[in-house]
Amino acid sequence: MNTQDTISLMDNAKIVIICVHGFINSERHDFLEFKDYFDKINTKKNLEVKLAYLYDPTDKKTYKHKLMYRKLLDFCQSYADKGYIIYLLGYSFSAGICAHVSSQIPQVRKLILASPTIYLVKTKLLKTYLKVAYKSIKLRIKHGKKAARIMAKMKTKGVVRLSYNIALATFRERKWFRKVKCKTLMFKGSDDSYVTSSTFNTITKRIKKAPSTMKVYPGKDHLMIIHITSGKIAYDDILAFAFHFKTSEQREEEEDIESLKLAIAQEDRKSVV
Repeated sequence: MNTQDTISLMDNAKIVIICVHGFINSERHDFLEFKDYFDKINTKKNLEVKLAYLYDPTDKKTYKHKLMYRKLLDFCQSYADKGYIIYLLGYSFSAGICAHVSSQIPQVRKLILASPTIYLVKTKLLKTYLKVAYKSIKLRIKHGKKAARIMAKMKTKGVVRLSYNIALATFRERKWFRKVKCKTLMFKGSDDSYVTSSTFNTITKRIKKAPSTMKVYPGKDHLMIIHITSGKIAYDDILAFAFHFKTSEQREEEEDIESLKLAIAQEDRKSVV
């Protein structure tokens, strides 16, 4: 697709970035601040950002990893049925699920993988899940029947089951990277202990059928994407990759140039007078 075709597509087609969270045990979505950022700078009605939930943090029955895949598949299909072009943005463990869905729905044209986790043992990921499970079990032993109420207050109720299913999804869904055919952007922070350099190499080898771009942000960790203070640089790169938006630096430069032009014009008018 040439530049002119791309501009025409951005002006006319309905396009949505569907954002998929990582491990959450509350209703606050990992990409909430990214969506807010997009809403503030977007000027085109045909471009949208939507937040998708893989499970209900308050309902343990939704924690099964197969249900997570099905829920995202149905959510994306609903937009495909409405004529949207879909760009999937997956974070952490949901990267594999997003790869799976992208291989099933032709309307998914771009895949964005934020800090994608595919290894359990090679990184601190499994250790982290086990630590969470251990805390939950310790509370049950210490407080007995009162443990459920305590864990509810701490937002750790059901976390053992959730951790297990997320680990299972990480392990079982990573094979779907081989089926990815759409253009892909991957990024991580240099200080991300859950995503090693070999992660990118493995994913790149598996998605041979699709062109991929990789970015590593110095000094950023696994949680960089959650808050605008740490994730703004990634937000700009996502929107540049998806919608060809200019970065905040480019927008500021243009504003400075316009201000300079205005100042020069005012000076010219004064000299004429």
